[in-house]
Amino acid sequence: GGGSPSAFPRHIHQHPPGLAPAPRITSNLYPGDVVATNSHLLLFTHCISTIINISLEVANTLCPDVRYLHVPVMDGPTTRISSCFDSMAATIHGWGHVGSDAAALCCWGEQVPTICLADLQKNNSTSLAGTHAWIEPCHPILQPNNGFWQQLIYYEYKHFSINRLQKISSPLGLTPNVYENELGVMLLL
Repeated sequence: GGGSPSAFPRHIHQHPPGLAPAPRITSNLYPGDVVATNSHLLLFTHCISTIINISLEVANTLCPDVRYLHVPVMDGPTTRISSCFDSMAATIHGWGHVGSDAAALCCWGEQVPTICLADLQKNNSTSLAGTHAWIEPCHPILQPNNGFWQQLIYYEYKHFSINRLQKISSPLGLTPNVYENELGVMLLL
């Protein structure tokens, strides 16, 4: 079963003036971009000790006392990102038991929110629609490509034997129903 988004932890961070906080998803998971993951001050301020780089193109500026894990995944509708869902979820879940470790995910495309959505499904027993509602405030442009959505929908079915998220027909083609409100607004413009 899935939890409701209002039951999920929300964290407020104290941060130095002029340093934007990384959007925290769970106690040990931050989605990040190349700027965030290469900012030594940001990594130190948020006690981030491990970075998972899941892009093909991005090279990290190595920071002392930070571990780097590179899992190259292309951002493309035919990419089999689901092949790393379980291993990434296990890695991220393991950090939660280590103590103060936190992870930042780094890439250019939509691999980061896709991995976060899969992680929350597995490690928090949350539906795909629930994980989307959880992550959206942290990553407002949350639009995995259609291939990634299909893999996430299958992953939900694999874990819960049901799909709560469905695809609907829209002028843009088949679209996950979590975008139904945005599509309505777009059609009014």
